[in-house]
Amino acid sequence: MKTFTFDPTLPEMTEAVKTIILDTSAATIGNGEISTFEVLEAVRNFNQEGPYCMGKRLKLLKDNSAEDMAIEFMTFVNKIYPYTF
Repeated sequence: MKTFTFDPTLPEMTEAVKTIILDTSAATIGNGEISTFEVLEAVRNFNQEGPYCMGKRLKLLKDNSAEDMAIEFMTFVNKIYPYTF
């Protein structure tokens, strides 16, 4: 199992945000460090799959809704890349 470390310059993140980023990074990252590049890849996957489908697949839905997870992820991303969402 690969070990991942998060760049300390990234904003604080929730478990849902970590899950979304690691889902993307598990297949693409070579050195195990999560940085802003992996966040951009996660944004691309989030937009492509859609919040509900991604949330359902990753078991992040609350009361069958992706709203909380989506808000957490979009807020995190906007701290790095303002006005992305």
